[in-house]
Amino acid sequence: AWRYRGDDGFVLAVRSAPDLQAPKTGNTLSPGDAFRVAEERRGEDGLMYLRLADGRGWVFERKPGVGVMCEPVPDTDVDREGRHFVNYSPAIFVPLLDYLGMKEMERLGEEAPLPRGPQGLQLEFDAMLRDFGILPTAGLGEVRALDSLGSPYDAV
Repeated sequence: AWRYRGDDGFVLAVRSAPDLQAPKTGNTLSPGDAFRVAEERRGEDGLMYLRLADGRGWVFERKPGVGVMCEPVPDTDVDREGRHFVNYSPAIFVPLLDYLGMKEMERLGEEAPLPRGPQGLQLEFDAMLRDFGILPTAGLGEVRALDSLGSPYDAV
């Protein structure tokens, strides 16, 4: 995981490509925001660019004349009390909850269909499904179906 430091208190504009001059996507990171990275790429300008795993675009590790913008942080999926941290917009998280509810009530041989993300948020929705292991990451095997009848709750 990575974190946008935001030492100056400003938001960081997400870019559409790994380039400081690339168009802004309209998405931003606020100081302290943690995020996952799908790809790290060194640009021709020597800067390290980070492609956000949720599909929103690219940010940069450093900015000339400013310094460090983003830094790696320990990957902590749970807090001190053992609670899982979920940082997704309700617009994309609620369809996943609906799907999990259908999986919980499905009968043997009647699998619930995979959920579809909200219109305009499909990239972010698919990235979330990959994070939870419901969709495979690029080129890594089959779609994993949740087995709500045969898996203990704490094993999912």
